[in-house]
Amino acid sequence: MIKAVITGLGVQGKKYANMLINNKVKGMELKGVYARSDKTAKWASDNLKGIKIYRSEDEMFSDSASFDTLIIATPHKAHYKTTLRAFENGLNVFCEKPLSTEVSKAEEMIRASEGHVFAVMFHLRAVNMYRWIKDKLDSGELGEIRRAMFESDIYFRTSHYHNSATWRSTLEGEGGGALINQGQHLLDLWQWFFGMPEKLYADIETGKYNSFDVEDEATVFMKYPYMTGLFFISTGEPLGCNRFEIIGTRGRINLENDIITYYKHEDSQEYINNSDINTGDKLGYSIDTIKIEDNEDPYVIMFENYVEHIEKGVPLIADGKSGINALKLCSDAYKYR
Repeated sequence: MIKAVITGLGVQGKKYANMLINNKVKGMELKGVYARSDKTAKWASDNLKGIKIYRSEDEMFSDSASFDTLIIATPHKAHYKTTLRAFENGLNVFCEKPLSTEVSKAEEMIRASEGHVFAVMFHLRAVNMYRWIKDKLDSGELGEIRRAMFESDIYFRTSHYHNSATWRSTLEGEGGGALINQGQHLLDLWQWFFGMPEKLYADIETGKYNSFDVEDEATVFMKYPYMTGLFFISTGEPLGCNRFEIIGTRGRINLENDIITYYKHEDSQEYINNSDINTGDKLGYSIDTIKIEDNEDPYVIMFENYVEHIEKGVPLIADGKSGINALKLCSDAYKYR
């Protein structure tokens, strides 16, 4: 059994604690939590029977011989120092996104992970519909990818959310807004699908819907050798939707929320070069409408993959070295705005 301790008992930390204490993850057990405040300590005492509650990082790390994995679910800027300290104490780390608020610090975390297991909670990689898209891209079935567009406004957030913690939606506490918070999951999907662009620039709206100094909307334009891309995120638009459009020379994928429309056709570039008419009327194609269900919680998949990596050498779904890419895209968007 992998013996885990959780530091950070906010929304995600409590989610992970409940999963582990209720034996939802095969091969991983909860040994303790670090509760910084009296409020979270009481919650842990009431809800997590039989586990140790640490009241300081020093106390937790002094007991590091009794566990082997630290799950980090603290605010963004705390990830860096806690991760380094965990590796210094011989622990493996499963870190919530983003790795850090600065690329240089994330790179230092990756270097320090040498000889240890370092995973990042990019759980969307474990969602079946995104895995289906990834398989189509990797197989080459779509031909050469020419254009992609990802539009997401599903993360509608109110002032109640932004004010729910002093570190939220601030440069000092979070390091930015939508791109470094909700957008990390989506930017990670983007780089997982297409890799990293050779050029990038962004239009970032600061305080469009809220009176704060970080972005609540961003549009990022990306250029690849043969592909152009557009990424959009907003936390201020209600009744949101995820829309993904990927156009290749042999097909097109349109995703809207959880419905995929899949177009397959003969090679469009060959058709352009050789057709004897002016339009696409003779381009043979088929259309499939697909709804892909998830049979298992993607968070559980991520944790169980982590266990299998340690025990059997199964590759991690999201390791630190690839987990930094979403942060790099975010950092470049802030830089080239």
